[in-house]
Amino acid sequence: MVSLCASLWERRMSKKSKEAEQLTIEGTSETEILARLAERVDRAVTLIAQLRRENEELGAKVETLEGELKDAVGARDAASSRAAEAEARAAELESDGSSRADEMEAELERLKSERDAIRSRVEGMLEKLEGLEVED
Repeated sequence: MVSLCASLWERRMSKKSKEAEQLTIEGTSETEILARLAERVDRAVTLIAQLRRENEELGAKVETLEGELKDAVGARDAASSRAAEAEARAAELESDGSSRADEMEAELERLKSERDAIRSRVEGMLEKLEGLEVED
């Protein structure tokens, strides 16, 4: 990024120096003009090569970040799926637990009423036994 800014600054400065060079071209030899032109071409070639390298580096970074993003999205989706499954399972267990509690409560009431019935039968039998003992 720094080199990109530097290259942009270099381009801007070269435009300003280009204007100054054009003013000094008059009265210079053809060899000097060709040398300056060759120097400018060399700088342009170097700049283009540098920009291509930076572009390739940035492209590689983009690919890496896209891969990381894809992995992160996949992980997020998997986590969301697991969370939804857990919520569904929790709701199912809550429903099962509630119905199971209702079943157990009904069973408890049934056993209590059965116990009361047995108690009253036993009391009735004890009263009959007491009645038999008194008659003797």
